[in-house]
Amino acid sequence: MRIGKATVTLVIAIAAATAAYWYWSPHLAMRDMQNAAQRGDADALNAHIDFPAVRESLRGQVAGMLAQKMGEAKDNPFAALGTAIGMAFADQMLQVFVRPETIAASMRTGLWDPLGEAPASRPAGGEEKLAWSYEREGANKVIVRPHRKGEPADPQRPAYVLVRHGFADWKLSEIRIPLPLTHN
Repeated sequence: MRIGKATVTLVIAIAAATAAYWYWSPHLAMRDMQNAAQRGDADALNAHIDFPAVRESLRGQVAGMLAQKMGEAKDNPFAALGTAIGMAFADQMLQVFVRPETIAASMRTGLWDPLGEAPASRPAGGEEKLAWSYEREGANKVIVRPHRKGEPADPQRPAYVLVRHGFADWKLSEIRIPLPLTHN
């Protein structure tokens, strides 16, 4: 049986469209998340967030910061007790901080500000229009960084890590925050 040119062209077009959709799917997911954050649509935002994974990523970052502080205070006999108390407190705080409203605010401002404070780097007239840079880490992970338009990524802003689930479904699974938690 002979395959016609039209069939080959159609197969190539479908394959190219599928590959393009797969490649751009994290950009589409992030745009959906940003739009949901702007609208205050928690349900639409929740569909793109793996909350247990985000909490675990933040827990690991806080634990690392506390371990570093403990290492700096190794001559202090109360450092281990303080670290244990700090981690217990951090676990409870992460349950409060990692919620749709906090993540939506972070995506609108490009800052990790779970307490809702107004840092000096936030523009006085409201929220600034952000640009977003994308970096792939393999086929299943994309790191998205907010920055001011025309400027490089700012290390004082969080990085949002999207992980692929299925063919082209991406979920926010990690927020990499600058530690120590500063806003300047």
